[in-house]
Amino acid sequence: MNEMAREDLGSSYFSQIAQLPATYEWASAFNVRQWTDVFHELAQRPLIAVGSGGSFSVAHYVSNLHEEMTGHLARAVTPLELISTLPNIKDVGVLLLTASGANSEIQAALRHSAEGGVECSRTRTAHPTGRQIGDRWRVV
Repeated sequence: MNEMAREDLGSSYFSQIAQLPATYEWASAFNVRQWTDVFHELAQRPLIAVGSGGSFSVAHYVSNLHEEMTGHLARAVTPLELISTLPNIKDVGVLLLTASGANSEIQAALRHSAEGGVECSRTRTAHPTGRQIGDRWRVV
């Protein structure tokens, strides 16, 4: 590839491509069994999948998959939609999807969910949202 074409694609693209072997190694070693109980619980009721940006695409996919596989209703929403239009979220599963958890909107959605009695799960112990909610989190 000539240098001009390389510049047009941007250096972040090539940086990300260079990380593929490490990403594949991480994904191959990831223990998906830790999610078994979480997904089994979520499959028992309707689901609200919450995400913003790239995580909203995942939320949309998860909600479609949930409806197809469980027969329960599911909806993909942004964090602000969860807070503003869904005041009563009892008896539904809420899945918050975020890359880092540092986004103030996803943190507010987590607080809203926890205050509504929804059990929350996370994938990391050192997570910005976990410090705010404390033992309301279940680590998966």
